[in-house]
Amino acid sequence: MKRYLFLLLMLPVIFIACEKMDSAVESATPPPDAVNDHVATPFQGTMNPGAVATIVIGEASFSVEIAESDEERRLGLMNRESIPPNYGMWFVFPELVREPFWMKDTQIPLDIIFVGDDMRVVDIIKNATPGSEDLLKSKDPYRYVLEVNSGSADRYDIEVGDAVEKRVGPK
Repeated sequence: MKRYLFLLLMLPVIFIACEKMDSAVESATPPPDAVNDHVATPFQGTMNPGAVATIVIGEASFSVEIAESDEERRLGLMNRESIPPNYGMWFVFPELVREPFWMKDTQIPLDIIFVGDDMRVVDIIKNATPGSEDLLKSKDPYRYVLEVNSGSADRYDIEVGDAVEKRVGPK
């Protein structure tokens, strides 16, 4: 009986504590008009801890996150203000596809490198415009896509036909 009485007396204390936690979280979140979502800032951290593999194309080496599920592929690099140099996302499809990409809710310009079943570059879209809802299509079917900072394809002279290698673990 004493145990039940104790629990009954503790319930209001628990509810009050939870209410205070909710208000603390709300006050820590900036109001929507305080968020500047259209200005990209330079990357200021170390490599993103989400990197799980390395993609190598010629002399270029990129630490990448892997997007294999429909939801991971849908989100891609959306809503990121920056990514480190030589960092990106590796999209994996279950078979050859011709699905278009777009830059909706993507805040940084990207190079989009399409890769075939044979692990060779089949097409490249350079300097994709942030926020654009234009559909970006590969000329040929692909199984993989590498999204990296804009200018990477030119910097490393990546071209259609180049061999692509995937290594486990970030570089």
